[in-house]
Amino acid sequence: MLFSQESNKQLSLINPDYIEGFLTHEAKWANSHNAKKDYLGCGMLYYALAYMSKAHVCVCLGSGGGFVPRVMRQAQKDLNLDEAKTILVDANIGGYGTPVWLSPDHFFREEFSDIEIIMDLTKNVARGNPDWKIDYLHIDVDHSFDGAHADFKNYLPLMNRPGIITFHDTCGKLPCAKVIEVIKEKGYEVVDFKEFGAGVAIIYLH
Repeated sequence: MLFSQESNKQLSLINPDYIEGFLTHEAKWANSHNAKKDYLGCGMLYYALAYMSKAHVCVCLGSGGGFVPRVMRQAQKDLNLDEAKTILVDANIGGYGTPVWLSPDHFFREEFSDIEIIMDLTKNVARGNPDWKIDYLHIDVDHSFDGAHADFKNYLPLMNRPGIITFHDTCGKLPCAKVIEVIKEKGYEVVDFKEFGAGVAIIYLH
């Protein structure tokens, strides 16, 4: 059974049917976030961070299956935040994690139609939106060291303070994981959960 936007408000976040039917449904690569079917995995972390910070602006850089942005948006909906928005940025340039939701009738596009999708390079979006005030940013797009490091640097000036950044794929299998050490060396507070899924780090901005 799938759940509409109207009915999901009656369901618990940890209801297995709700998770499988709505949050992980057709969410390819959710397993890299330690989520699987009726288990939310790191999605619980993303939800909690958006919820506890009352994040009015959530931005997700890259999401091949739409898992992270839909969890971010669900937290905003549950809080009934006025004028809150979740934005997904993905250039669809192929390679690792090519989006599966490009078709307008994909489950993600239909059930989370209120998520704003920007199809462009992350550097272009950062440059074109200098007035953004992001409360919660998730980085998961360019898995090279240089690309991931550039995303961190380019979006840092757009972050609200206090602010939260989560950084995916920190387990060490991809070059982007090395960016976490650079961020630590710059003096930022980082908690890295390398063993969960493909790994996720939390960076807290004072």
